[in-house]
Amino acid sequence: MSIVSYRNSGKPHPRTNFSKDEDNQLLELVQMYGVGNWNIIASKLENCNVRQVRERYLKYLSPNIEKGPWTHEEDFLLTQKYNEIGPKWKQIARFFPKRTDISVKNRMNKLMRGVFKPTSYKHTPKVQSSAPSTPEQTLSYQTPVEVEKIPEPSNGIPLEVNSVDLFETELDDFSFGFEEFVL
Repeated sequence: MSIVSYRNSGKPHPRTNFSKDEDNQLLELVQMYGVGNWNIIASKLENCNVRQVRERYLKYLSPNIEKGPWTHEEDFLLTQKYNEIGPKWKQIARFFPKRTDISVKNRMNKLMRGVFKPTSYKHTPKVQSSAPSTPEQTLSYQTPVEVEKIPEPSNGIPLEVNSVDLFETELDDFSFGFEEFVL
């Protein structure tokens, strides 16, 4: 049985990568039929089921997704929420209105692997206590912080931030606990 006939047989579709042409076609179909009409859109795309079409658009192609570099404040909030909540990416992603749960998970994994160089940041939040010495301790380590509400951003979703001055100290005063892994 060929891949095409397998996919059209009503069985679950095996995962395949979307091509650039398929992405463009998906964007055109969403423009034509609107977000949420996944059954119609999937019927117009060959070899794609409803779930694949919906997830591809909502998690990768939507213009509402921030694809640019992460800010220092986002990294700090991500680390803080990971320490509080653990690896519950959908819950953590709620604090990042323009980031997906997948991008949140990928960013945290990069932070834990030490892929970025923290010294590239000019400013960092001030932490009162000493940082743990190993990554394992860092992940379970929580610094007590005072949280305050700030004015709502233009999208109407309130954010929470720490009441520390984010631009007062240099990065040398703060430790993610991953320094031994940074190249």
